[in-house]
Amino acid sequence: HQEMGDYLKSIDPNQHLVTTSFAWPTVGAPSWGGSDIWQLPAMDYSMTHLYGVADFASQMATLSAQQTSNADKPHYFGEFGANGSSGVATYADDPNHLALHNSLWVSPMLGNAGTAMPWFWQEYIDAYDLYGEFGDLSAFLRNTTLSDFPTGAVNATSVTPGFNVYGQGDAQGAILWVQNAANTWCCPYHSAGY
Repeated sequence: HQEMGDYLKSIDPNQHLVTTSFAWPTVGAPSWGGSDIWQLPAMDYSMTHLYGVADFASQMATLSAQQTSNADKPHYFGEFGANGSSGVATYADDPNHLALHNSLWVSPMLGNAGTAMPWFWQEYIDAYDLYGEFGDLSAFLRNTTLSDFPTGAVNATSVTPGFNVYGQGDAQGAILWVQNAANTWCCPYHSAGY
């Protein structure tokens, strides 16, 4: 990875950022790569792919924190989906597109380098006209400068059981997203007895 990254940087007059990707999260140190990959000087940011987990928000929060602490570089979810086999299967598994909604909203609140990116654009986002999910987040963030808030998880909890709080900030101010813990793609309104 270092050799290829160095080569790409040597031939790129526009100095694009360089990264790599793996089919599943690389936060440990398996033999095919792990956190050591993201620590290489040639890697400008770390990336995670995530499919089929029950609660994308909590998993993304955990993986973002691990990746950032492992490499001290920006992090980004380059791929995610409720089902990794196709957009049609993703929609069949998650007709309310809660995995999409939760992943889009939690990722900027975690200080990620951008929103999480769904994999199946043509046969999921476009086919089922899910662009509104992006528009809602865009409208919310339009007048917000995320860089005004310190990155890192906010130590905030809900006073009402059954809600998760994600965000970034400090004692002076924060930007937060509150999630109904029962509202996940695998079990909307049922997983926590709601």
